[in-house]
Amino acid sequence: IILLGKSGIGKSSFGNYLLKAKKFPTRELEDGETGECQIERTDSMVVVDTPGFFSKYRSDVDVGKEIMETIRVNNLSINVYILVLSADRKELDSRSESVEFIKKLFGGNVVNHMIIVFTRKDYLKG
Repeated sequence: IILLGKSGIGKSSFGNYLLKAKKFPTRELEDGETGECQIERTDSMVVVDTPGFFSKYRSDVDVGKEIMETIRVNNLSINVYILVLSADRKELDSRSESVEFIKKLFGGNVVNHMIIVFTRKDYLKG
């Protein structure tokens, strides 16, 4: 499983939820930032937490290289791509940009193996 999404969106928190343990460091800040890919293994899964794209700290090219290099070096076979998005309506534009970035990185067929998860449910209250 690889967690993908914009910087500060909640990928690490969702990874911890999947693992049922606090393995990935999280920050309760708007611009929470995973600096490099981190891998956690359990008996039933491998979860890769990735740096966010559209970051003010790194270029998307660098983030893409980091992700692909981590997959290659660790000989990972990714079966599930989880795109973490914000439920905040202000983030609508970045949602399609996120999908396009991932398609460019992994190829168009990646969407056949993608699960979309929304964070920040407090924005859904009407």
